[in-house]
Amino acid sequence: MKGIVPEGQLSIYTFGMPRVGDYYAEEFDRLLVNKTWRIVHRKDLVPHIPTRTDTENTSPYHHGVEILYGVEPMLRTSS
Repeated sequence: MKGIVPEGQLSIYTFGMPRVGDYYAEEFDRLLVNKTWRIVHRKDLVPHIPTRTDTENTSPYHHGVEILYGVEPMLRTSS
């Protein structure tokens, strides 16, 4: 990423992306602190795989801040 986009001007939004794993998520967030968002609809299967089985591990399993849409119905005015 260095040299391609000036530092501080890069933000990432992903839509329906599968979970990437702890190591990748931690490195991604380290490079782009507070500049990544993961948009997920609760009925979309893809962003929820692979499933997580270890409930004691508290490190991230996906990058950035997850924004979960679960409102029925989902409208333009939905928060």
